[in-house]
Amino acid sequence: MRITILRRTEYKGCPVYALRFATVFQYFFYCKGKLYQDHIFVTPRRIPRILYFLHLIGDDRLYSKDEIDSFEEVILNGALTSIDKLNEKKDASSV
Repeated sequence: MRITILRRTEYKGCPVYALRFATVFQYFFYCKGKLYQDHIFVTPRRIPRILYFLHLIGDDRLYSKDEIDSFEEVILNGALTSIDKLNEKKDASSV
């Protein structure tokens, strides 16, 4: 199983990585000296799942490009929301 970096970006000074390995889509970001992560499991459609189980296709063919793009957006939105929440806590505690 290989890990694919879908996107590397920066948001409010925090580097953000969107990753995929097989059926797991995950984000990592480093903010305020700590590493944060979350992930989702996405079950592929039936035919690709069966073909993958039988080792007839690799994990790079489990999802279409459009599906990967939409899952990537979900993951990145989660990361950006988490960073915003961390910054809100910082702003609230400094008042």
